[in-house]
This record gives sequence, C-alpha cells and structure tokens, in this order.
Amino acid sequence: MNKFKSILQSIGAVIAGYLVSALLTGITIAALGVLFPESYTAENIAWVVFNVIYGCAYAVIGGYVVARLAPARPFTHAAVLGVLMAIFAVITGYAVSVTPPSPEYANQPGWYYPMLAITVLPSILLGAWLYVRGANKYTLASQTT
Repeated sequence: MNKFKSILQSIGAVIAGYLVSALLTGITIAALGVLFPESYTAENIAWVVFNVIYGCAYAVIGGYVVARLAPARPFTHAAVLGVLMAIFAVITGYAVSVTPPSPEYANQPGWYYPMLAITVLPSILLGAWLYVRGANKYTLASQTT
C-alpha cells in the first residue's frame, strides 16, 4: 500500500508541475493578447523570443513544484516532466507543420517549437536544483541550531 501511495504522489507531482507551468503560460498568453492585441502576434519576432523566455521561466517554476512535491528523487521526477514537455513541444511543432496552419500560427517561425523542446528540460532541471539547493540549505541550518 505504501508503494502505491508513493506512485500516486509521483504522478501527482509531475502533473502538478506541468499544470503550474501550463497555467502560467496560458494566463500570460491571454493577458498579453488582451493588453497588446496589435503587436502580440506570431510574426513579431520580439514577442516570439519573449514567449520562449517566459516559457523557460515558467518551466523553472514547474520544475521547482515537481521537485517539491516528489516523494523522493526530485531530479528524477523533474527529468520525467522535462522529457514529457519536450515531447509535447515536438508533437505540437510537428502537428503545426503538417496541417494547414490557422491564422495565428501561419507566420510563426519554424524554430519556435524546436527551441521550446530544447530549452524545457534544462529549465525544469534548474527549478528542481533550486528546490534541492534551498531544501538542503534549510536542513543544514536546522541541524546546526
């Protein structure tokens, strides 16, 4: 029974890390689309680069969350989340490239989804590292007092 609980916690940690990252991304996209409707477009390369940057930042947060919630081996859980999100980016990029593009994706640069796939795993692992580093610092501090 304890093993089953650990497996459920592991799955929950990965799902929570994904949801945090995805929800932050979705909220940001919606907010920027409302605040800057004329310039927040796929053909504006500055916005596309900004998307990659905040996507990395939100992946760091997702990595922190998955590591924090993982019952053990936070880097393993973060790696699982990172690989899954990289696969999602590859699948999405492929789907966008082989189907007739919707107007919002028609002018998106071809490097966008590969860049997401390349940057998501290191970003998530950075978030896990930040959590582990902070958790270890807290543990060491409490042991010395």
